[in-house]
This record gives sequence, structure tokens and C-alpha cells, in this order.
Amino acid sequence: MKCLHCGAEMHESDLYCANCGTKNEIPSPTEERNPDEIFPTAYKIRKATRKITFVIAIIVAIFKILGKI
Repeated sequence: MKCLHCGAEMHESDLYCANCGTKNEIPSPTEERNPDEIFPTAYKIRKATRKITFVIAIIVAIFKILGKI
């Protein structure tokens, strides 16, 4: 199973996550959860990576247009 806060692997018997220290709370199987709610840190990293990739692509496009590359 994975930690609901950071997504690190952990055993169901663990009381707390060894990576981030979050208490291990097992959600009910009938409860539907959005992956972005389960792994908020991973969502933020993914979002930041998309922004950085976009900015780099724009910079490269500008340099290509100006003939610098």
C-alpha cells in the first residue's frame, strides 16, 4: 500500500509513514477518492514540472525565431 500523503510504499501494519510521518489511515473501500487528493505532493510536483517544461519550450522557440540556436 502507499502513503496517502507522499505516495511512499508502506505496509498495512505500519502506524506511520517512514518517509513523511503521516498517520496510516486506511480509506474505506467504497469511498471514491481523486488521485490528486490522495497524493497532493505528487500533483504539485507534476504541475510545477509542466510549468517549467512550458517555459523552457517558449525560451527555445524565441531563440530559434531570433536565430541564436
